[in-house]
Amino acid sequence: MFGIRTLVLGVDLLTLKPGDASARRVLRQAVLIHATDTAAALYAGKRGELPARAAMLTTIISAVNTGLAVVSLAAAEKS
Repeated sequence: MFGIRTLVLGVDLLTLKPGDASARRVLRQAVLIHATDTAAALYAGKRGELPARAAMLTTIISAVNTGLAVVSLAAAEKS
């Protein structure tokens, strides 16, 4: 599930035009989805449901995506 949601969000973001009214909605969804992915990866790693290396990599990737989404949302709300 991690990949397909990221792909759908990416397509949404790539097709938005500057000043598009739906940009903030898409960015808010991105923050929520990536933060949830981060928490799920961390939780799965702590429970041993993922190998340690896979859990660490997935958590880091999702956390970076969350950070990027938060920064993008903050920038969009300033404009």
